[in-house]
Amino acid sequence: MPDYRRSPEHAWPAADEDSVDAADWLVGQDFDQFVVVGDSAGAALALGEALRSPGRYAAQMLVYPFVDPSCASYDAELAVSDLPMARCEMFWRLYLQGADASADPALGVLDCESLADLPLTLVQLAEHDVLTSTGRLLAERLRADGVPTEVALFPGVQHGFWRKTDNDQAEPALAGIATFLAGLP
Repeated sequence: MPDYRRSPEHAWPAADEDSVDAADWLVGQDFDQFVVVGDSAGAALALGEALRSPGRYAAQMLVYPFVDPSCASYDAELAVSDLPMARCEMFWRLYLQGADASADPALGVLDCESLADLPLTLVQLAEHDVLTSTGRLLAERLRADGVPTEVALFPGVQHGFWRKTDNDQAEPALAGIATFLAGLP
């Protein structure tokens, strides 16, 4: 998994540029098909790459996507969350640092005119995550634009569960990804 520059030391579009460079390098390798994957902010980078490169990817997997800089689609009423709204707002301030990111398709994905060029999609969400409502909205938009989209909601877990070993849902989530990948044409 490629790394990318992070804020606050590196504001937008540094992470975006790094994801483009990594994807361009990968395309130069000898593989039959590509899948773009990311969790949280990484899902925004993955989605941005898929939006910029129609037809490049066989599928995309977006795990609790962090894609709404306005935070308007987040569940502000969720009482049980390790990612409160104030932290989401702070992350966006640190990431954008006043820059106008309206040209970044991943950061305006909920307002895109069409998402029809995106590949087959798996969206994985955590039950107790302020981003779950955003993930559901994104999945609805994808389906409305004709993109085959699967959604999996993992009960009893919070944001970040996918990369943690202290819960009983990380393994089923990874198994779901393996099943999804095995079903690709």
